[in-house]
Amino acid sequence: MASCSAPEENAKADQPSRRPPPLAIRLPPEIDIREQQSLCQLAIEISHHHRTPWTPNPWVLWVPQLDLPPHLEPTVLASMHATALAFRALGTGNELMEKKARTFYVAGLRSHRTELLRIVGHGSRRPSSEPVPHNRPGGRALLILLVIAMLQLQFEMMQPSASNSWWGHAHGAAQLLEMLGPESCQQPLIYEMFLVLRYALVSLPLRC
Repeated sequence: MASCSAPEENAKADQPSRRPPPLAIRLPPEIDIREQQSLCQLAIEISHHHRTPWTPNPWVLWVPQLDLPPHLEPTVLASMHATALAFRALGTGNELMEKKARTFYVAGLRSHRTELLRIVGHGSRRPSSEPVPHNRPGGRALLILLVIAMLQLQFEMMQPSASNSWWGHAHGAAQLLEMLGPESCQQPLIYEMFLVLRYALVSLPLRC
């Protein structure tokens, strides 16, 4: 599966840019929708904060290649914007940028919760049930929900709502990963998310 690469690495003129549709979820009027960036541009920006010798291909670079359902694309876009803005605001003290980031985060969070309840239900599906691989019916939606949970996890690490507030997203992402099953970890995006999530879960006891 191909991934996004930085502009200097991906200068093919025949590759069309992907412009996201207007957000279907409600956002306050101070958010200018005309300033939307493509998913690929956002992925490249976020990935710059993840590049290390042991993670040369950050998982977020695979997100624009996903076949997003129309009703979930706005949620992914809002979560990507929230994460990108949170990274930009780090160490700047820019309260306006932090506020915009949280506005996108809350919008994505509400939509994510609604979709989780629709697909997973109120705990009706146990993680010990038969896995639903990402390439089978139902697995595709679980994969998108996992991506959103990982983006929200990153946001809470930068702009925590409370002490260790990111833990809820980490726990939820782990459950979604378990529902997808070990077979799905053969897929590069899911495997890279697994590595990041494993580090986050292991590091929590060390911080306490």
